[in-house]
Amino acid sequence: GACNGEGRGPAFVGTIDDDWSELSPDARNAAATKLVEALRAEGVREIMVYDTDRRLRIQALGEQSIRILSAPGP
Repeated sequence: GACNGEGRGPAFVGTIDDDWSELSPDARNAAATKLVEALRAEGVREIMVYDTDRRLRIQALGEQSIRILSAPGP
């Protein structure tokens, strides 16, 4: 993912790989929380992470709680 052309800024857009859907809900929550905490510590306030099919999977806007969206079932 990236914040802007210089690697910093108030927004972050990233992509997770296909292994994300194989993680347990607890593991997804832990990974998303760790990522969001690290980015917020660097001053990032708008976080959006998509899967390889361009579906939103992690969203953290401003001080709102982290939203973790599950992949659709088979």
